[in-house]
Amino acid sequence: MELISSYSVEIDLTLEQRLELAEKSYSMFDIFDFGLGTESIMPIESYHNMIDAYYPGVPRKTTVKVII
Repeated sequence: MELISSYSVEIDLTLEQRLELAEKSYSMFDIFDFGLGTESIMPIESYHNMIDAYYPGVPRKTTVKVII
């Protein structure tokens, strides 16, 4: 199979993806910092802002390369 073409797309990471990255990247990660339970009581953007503050190396976006 030969490479016909490719392109890159920038996508927003979900809250779950960002939490997973924080957990894998920071040894001091603690899910309880976010007060997450069965129901989120804050808007999703507030959790993203908390990740930005507590774990600044965790990106909000990533680039995906699509090969056709």
